[in-house]
Amino acid sequence: KFAAPVMSKVQLRSKVTRIEYGADLSKVFFTLGGKDNDRRVILAKHVLVTLPLGVLKQGTVHFSPNLPLEKSAAIESLGMGLMNKCVLYWEDMQESDIFWPKEKHWINKISPRGKQGQWPYFYNPYSINGHT
Repeated sequence: KFAAPVMSKVQLRSKVTRIEYGADLSKVFFTLGGKDNDRRVILAKHVLVTLPLGVLKQGTVHFSPNLPLEKSAAIESLGMGLMNKCVLYWEDMQESDIFWPKEKHWINKISPRGKQGQWPYFYNPYSINGHT
């Protein structure tokens, strides 16, 4: 709904290979549908980059000029890892069965030192179980 005016400009299933950016004009080089023989370029005044951290860390998208050192350092220093989530859901949940705050969508568990990362997030299904 909100993206309708720009949907004709969105290139799905495409692989960005290079971004050249400047004060007045930027160029985004990409392959359409992941086919290396179908290379395209988009010219734009502004480019919003929302690449996954893993892609940025691999350096498969080339920036010209190179990203500033503080951005490159931030990309390198960010870590990735596994985050387990558990959804608590009961078919016959009654109002009296709920022991967690109903208005919170996520319940975060703070683990003891040395046990971090073991099921730290639980999703609160209260709003999707027929309740608002």
